[in-house]
Amino acid sequence: MFYTYAHVKPDGAIFYIGKGKDRRAWDKHNRNTYWHNIVNKYGYEVKILADGIDEELALLFEIEAIDVYK
Repeated sequence: MFYTYAHVKPDGAIFYIGKGKDRRAWDKHNRNTYWHNIVNKYGYEVKILADGIDEELALLFEIEAIDVYK
């Protein structure tokens, strides 16, 4: 099963949206420089947006969430 997640700064601003399974949302490896710069400066919290869905639906939800939250 997959999920769609957001990484959120302490002030509530979403700076990353992704899809994953297992521990991907909490994994700090395989992230880009922008992600690391934000996390090093502010930290982050994980917010699960949709859970227990198949990969195709998780991808569609990720695309939609990116469009909504920019």
